[in-house]
Amino acid sequence: IFDHFLARAFAEYSERPLPEFAEDVYQTLRVYPGDYTARGRRIVANMTQNRWLESYVEIEGLQPALTFLGAKLRFENPLKEALPLLRELEAPLAQAFYQFWPELIAFAREQGAFGPQN
Repeated sequence: IFDHFLARAFAEYSERPLPEFAEDVYQTLRVYPGDYTARGRRIVANMTQNRWLESYVEIEGLQPALTFLGAKLRFENPLKEALPLLRELEAPLAQAFYQFWPELIAFAREQGAFGPQN
């Protein structure tokens, strides 16, 4: 769900538009197709063809990810049916995201994830 909130507010956190950023991610994923398993290549192809990162702007864009992750788990789970609950809880989840995200950025900065700081 945080992917949705980040995609929706991407302009607040990046000078680059989300579609431009996403295209760079997709290009990077396509560079080394031999490094992926057959399944990994299918996932990358699906991700790039369906433009997953941009689709997260709308909460409905999470449905394919929920279905995929639910199927990947080795136990019965209702993940693929979670979208109505996420809609219902969208406001408190958004509040949690907006509280967490600056903390994550600060932590990443402290760890040097953004390179040397002036």
